[in-house]
Amino acid sequence: MTKGSTGSKLITRLKMSEKDTIQAIERLFDANMIIREQGIWKPVDIKKLYNIKKLISVEAKMTDIKKVAEQSLINIWFASQLYALTNTSNPQISTIKRFESQGIGLYCKKRSFKKIVEARKLVSPSSYQALLFNEWIGRTVAHLS
Repeated sequence: MTKGSTGSKLITRLKMSEKDTIQAIERLFDANMIIREQGIWKPVDIKKLYNIKKLISVEAKMTDIKKVAEQSLINIWFASQLYALTNTSNPQISTIKRFESQGIGLYCKKRSFKKIVEARKLVSPSSYQALLFNEWIGRTVAHLS
């Protein structure tokens, strides 16, 4: 995929009709998602398409700090940073270390919410879902302007 492909090879590989393949190529080209260099169709670098700088996931549980950690970790497949929010005012050292080792940020309730652990920054986009967020936000911004 990174080396690209000719139109005829795409038709063969995709096992689609020539008409459907050409229409798909045209849509991708019109969306600036592919380029053509010396007769080869290549994907555009994903960094040029993906405009979200941070996609932060926040999970909240008022009592079960273990459950909030588990649920936060599930969101790793789309988020660039993970945070957990809990009503616990004084987390145990072992809990703090677990959050740090997993890269999950932690906010705890004292008088107001206080950051106990900074979330690790993850590579983004990390999945198709992150690309969908990019698309949804882009469409919303385009409709607002």
